Amino acid sequence: MQSGSKAHSLKYNAIINILSKVMSIIFPVITIPYVTRTLDVGNYGMVSLSQNIIGFFALFAGLGISTYATRTGAAIRDDPGKLKQFACEVFSINVLSTLSSLLGLAACVFIFPKLHPLLSLLTVMSMGIMMGTIGCDWVNNIYEDFTSLTVRTFLVQIISLALLFLLVKNADDQLIYASIGVFASGFASLINAVYIRRYVKISFVRCSWSLIKHHVKPILIFFFTQVACMIYVSSDAVMLGFMQNNEEVAFYNIATKVYTIVNTMIYAVIMVLLPRLSNTIHVKKDLLQNCDKIDQIFNVMLLLTVPCMALVFSLSDSIVLFLGGITYGESVVPLKLLSFASLFSVFAGLYSACILLPVGAERISFYCTVLAAVVNLVANVIFIPIGGATAAAATTVLAEAVGFLGYWLYCRRLLHIRISRNVLAVVVMGYILTEMVCRSLHILMKQPFFHCIVSGIAVLFVYSLVLYLGDRKDFFYLYGGGISKITAKMPFNKKETR
Repeated sequence: MQSGSKAHSLKYNAIINILSKVMSIIFPVITIPYVTRTLDVGNYGMVSLSQNIIGFFALFAGLGISTYATRTGAAIRDDPGKLKQFACEVFSINVLSTLSSLLGLAACVFIFPKLHPLLSLLTVMSMGIMMGTIGCDWVNNIYEDFTSLTVRTFLVQIISLALLFLLVKNADDQLIYASIGVFASGFASLINAVYIRRYVKISFVRCSWSLIKHHVKPILIFFFTQVACMIYVSSDAVMLGFMQNNEEVAFYNIATKVYTIVNTMIYAVIMVLLPRLSNTIHVKKDLLQNCDKIDQIFNVMLLLTVPCMALVFSLSDSIVLFLGGITYGESVVPLKLLSFASLFSVFAGLYSACILLPVGAERISFYCTVLAAVVNLVANVIFIPIGGATAAAATTVLAEAVGFLGYWLYCRRLLHIRISRNVLAVVVMGYILTEMVCRSLHILMKQPFFHCIVSGIAVLFVYSLVLYLGDRKDFFYLYGGGISKITAKMPFNKKETR
């Protein structure tokens, strides 16, 4: 925050950030059923393939700067002069990386004939890369200003939703659909570019070689970590497009949309923790002083993740039927498989954000992610030609499990995470009851939307009851403030001022 203003509590930040992610979820939940029924499977597959290709070049444009800027900027945010210099330098490097990425995209479209039919879609979507650089969302993260991001997201999505229903009317409107998405993100970025001037006035500065060298090592570690992560997140869809067909891409895209939604909600809590942990924990000694609180964070996140995983697995048929209709029935098995990947993904993220990044051990995150990416890439080459979308989902689960194992093997040398036996008993019983509740309600409710809604409410009640009876301490942590209470005794409590 600005000098002299109070920091929001972690509870407030978590709620606001989750609210922002929920709105990002509601938008595709409304639009996907409409788009999948308006565009045919082939055209929707073209859009999905283009989005994944753009994702790679957006990653190269971003260069890992967002995570690096959040981690490093949070540590110096009490010094406005130093932070301004840092922000201008990082922004300037980001501009250069964005220009290089767009030139690389143009070269790939020219070289590979397979991309020629996607020229219009890729041209429109590439504009979103430029706007993302201008937006500098990492400034909001440094100052833990999640409120502005939430309000901005809500307004832009309302406008986008109206444009979607007004303009996308038939199977050949995929370019209009892509343009609306670019408008949404681009307009939001322009708004934020103006808004963040209240914190720091960012301008382009000349990037000398000495300046680039100062930032390049940590940036590249974050960048290559994200590249490796992108390989096993988006390479599946791209390889499906090249090795199978656009229909398989469309089937897989429905499954990954839901998988991404679940992970996004849970990661909203993790990303609230990172700035303050980075501001406080610098060495292993600081980490050990807060080991009990980190244990509690892991226990609470397990209690949050397992019911989400159980719901997705149990409701996969109804979710796919609601989002895509009967045409997308082949998305069900990939979605069931990806539900298990969430558990590995979330806890790998916890090890990274709560242990490795605060103590400056991001290289370990890089190594673990590279290992997972290599496993995923090799497995994709072998199995995608045989199993299509289902094989792509299975290789993602394998990659996430390998990545998690790497994090666990290294981090246990720094800090032994203790998961409560009561928590384990609760999540096992909760998973079993979730499956029973969803199956029972499916017999009574054939309409997929209402089956999902009623099942979600019923599972929340049943799971909460099991938690209350089995582990009342964590019940009150989860429902009485959760992350905020867990971190209340840490050095960066909510009374901190800047």
